[in-house]
Amino acid sequence: MRRRTRIAAVAAAGALVAAGTGVAVATTRSDDAEKREQAVLADAAKRLGVDTAELRDALGKAEDAQLDAEVKAGRLTQVQADAFKALR
Repeated sequence: MRRRTRIAAVAAAGALVAAGTGVAVATTRSDDAEKREQAVLADAAKRLGVDTAELRDALGKAEDAQLDAEVKAGRLTQVQADAFKALR
C-alpha cells in the first residue's frame, strides 16, 4: 500500500477512534487526556511508519474534509464547521 493511501486510510479510522477516545477521556483530567492522546498518536504513527506530526496533519485534513462535506450537505453551517475546526 502506498504511503499516502495508508495515511488516508488510517486518518479516517483515527478520526473515529479519536472521537470515541475523546468522549471517554473527557471525564478525566485534561493533562491525562492530553497524554493519552499523544500516546495513541505516537503509537499509531509508529505502526504506520510515519512521524506523529504527519499523522496529526493527515487526521486534521480528514476531519476538515468531513466537516466540509457536512456543510455541503446542509447538515452543518459554515460557522459551526469553523467552530469545530477552531477547537483543534
